[in-house]
Amino acid sequence: MAAIYVFLPQGAFLPTQTLPASKPILALANAAIMLILYGVWVFLGLKLSSKLDFALGYFTSVMILFGLNTIQEIPFALISEIVLFNGVISPFAAYYFRKFSPLAAVGIHSGLI
Repeated sequence: MAAIYVFLPQGAFLPTQTLPASKPILALANAAIMLILYGVWVFLGLKLSSKLDFALGYFTSVMILFGLNTIQEIPFALISEIVLFNGVISPFAAYYFRKFSPLAAVGIHSGLI
């Protein structure tokens, strides 16, 4: 989509400029940059979703422990806590666990760090 904008007219009120390269080359470069940027976003999304999959695995054990039949019966506060602590904070805790010690990971989970 962004590569198409190279071919659109620029308007009569703007001063005319010469392009640093031909229009097809600019469109190709623009498309390549957009593919790289979107590829990075997709890669980061896949990495984060794999972290959240770890958190979503807790829902079955919560349903068994509380005797719930459907996921809609789990309170929203409990769902938020599971996703927040196991999907968002745990990767940081794992990093500090490897870098410093188990005590650093405990500090992150308890809010001390």
